[in-house]
Amino acid sequence: MEIRFGQEKINLQKQMEFKLLFKIILQGTNSTDDSDNQCPHFNIRPIENIRTGTVPVDFIIINFKGINMYWNELDGSFLLNKVFSNPVKINEIDIFDIRIDREGATVIITFDLIDELPDNPLPKWIKGYNRCRCGINCGCVSAIKIEGISTNMPAKIKIDKNDHYNEVSINGSTIYLYLKCAHIQFMGPSVYISN
Repeated sequence: MEIRFGQEKINLQKQMEFKLLFKIILQGTNSTDDSDNQCPHFNIRPIENIRTGTVPVDFIIINFKGINMYWNELDGSFLLNKVFSNPVKINEIDIFDIRIDREGATVIITFDLIDELPDNPLPKWIKGYNRCRCGINCGCVSAIKIEGISTNMPAKIKIDKNDHYNEVSINGSTIYLYLKCAHIQFMGPSVYISN
């Protein structure tokens, strides 16, 4: 069974469970029963009522490889969920630093989100902030490739979650990074003022 997003073709199992803003069941059916005039289709149902339940379209964010993913889906994003009212798309970042630690084969990437600022800040945060600093801690790294370095490293980031590993790809005009790891932990956010 497959589903298309534009030109991308994605294979699906007949029934899959996705962790989204809440749990749902995505059911595929091959029903060609002429009595109810239904052709093969998908039903998106809440886990609490998989027979007749419905999910508001506004809440559906499907996370397939190659489809938009959100920082909110990563482990450790509790504070992010608290200070942002809406999910924050994994997209553009400005890299601050990259640290490689051979103990535990860990890579920590610290960055600022581009064009994203918390709309529900903590009371103790500085007023008038214009930058939001975050990071990811990538554990059990099994492969890494880095090319380029600069004092200014804006880039696009993409995270693909597979069954047994994650792939992080960062691509910018002055930096390229690819790594494969077992676990990703989100860090932050914090805010500051940049001139």
